Amino acid sequence: MRNKFIKVSIFVCFFSIMLVFSGVNLYSQETKARVIKEEAVLRLDPNTESPRIKILPLGTIIEVEEVVGEWLKVKLPPDERGFVITGYVHRSDVSLEIEPAPAEPPERIEEEVVEEKPRVAPVPPPRVVFKEKEEKRPAIGLGVFAGYAMPSESIYGGGVMFGGRLCFSITRNIGIELKGLMFQSTVEEDPEGLSAGKLTFTPLQVSLQGRFPVGENIVPYVGAGLGYYLSSFEIDSEIADGWNALGYDIEEKVESVLAYHLGLGIDYFFTSNLALNAEVIYTLADSEGSWSITDQVSGTQASGIIEEIGFGNFMVGIGLKYYF
Repeated sequence: MRNKFIKVSIFVCFFSIMLVFSGVNLYSQETKARVIKEEAVLRLDPNTESPRIKILPLGTIIEVEEVVGEWLKVKLPPDERGFVITGYVHRSDVSLEIEPAPAEPPERIEEEVVEEKPRVAPVPPPRVVFKEKEEKRPAIGLGVFAGYAMPSESIYGGGVMFGGRLCFSITRNIGIELKGLMFQSTVEEDPEGLSAGKLTFTPLQVSLQGRFPVGENIVPYVGAGLGYYLSSFEIDSEIADGWNALGYDIEEKVESVLAYHLGLGIDYFFTSNLALNAEVIYTLADSEGSWSITDQVSGTQASGIIEEIGFGNFMVGIGLKYYF
């Protein structure tokens, strides 16, 4: 009987030592999440403008590695080739299943085997908080723009405009845009202003935008800023020829001027990088000009100032933007 007791004691001690040094972690748990919407978008970076990696169907179980603001960095199970895909999903698309818990040492079995109780996941799962990541650097975009400019003064005719732009997305809701445009306007003769001719504008504008994303594809915005109007005027050839026939050269000039503008627009993203844009801009500016008539024989010249040349106009157009 004594020999049997010694054998049992030796077996229990040996089994306890093996269990301690086996390295089995009985209490460590992984954080899991389950997709609770019809589809969840797995993205490369934690923002809605990031490229899509994969669409996760309802009920998909994924492993959570960390939380980045309103986004979860997750890892998918290996595919048939053994590749493991990682990316980001929005918190609203998933539900956490198990909270991460620190590993605990296994119980030592001494004289009798204790039946292990089943582990039950806490319900509801607590909020898991991880260290926030630094925000992604601002996105930069290039674009083209074309439309129609309608001057507010009745003596100026409308004209086709076109140009390009450089966009900076500082945050999700704030952006800066640099724009260069060009358009021409026909001018009716004004006894107190310019003669009939053609007025060419080259506005260079900088705008501060407030952007308000709606879902993943639509971004309305408002903007305001300053611009500098490079301007030139070409007098009508019939008027110039008439004065030339009388032995005089006539010239009229328009000064370039600082202008202010307000705008409304909307971007529709076909992809995370490419967007269709529509925009309305109102510009307010007043300039001055000068005129001169020179006698071709004697060189005698008469000149004067043209005051209050209004450059106010509405511009309506569409364009494309590509963000890097």
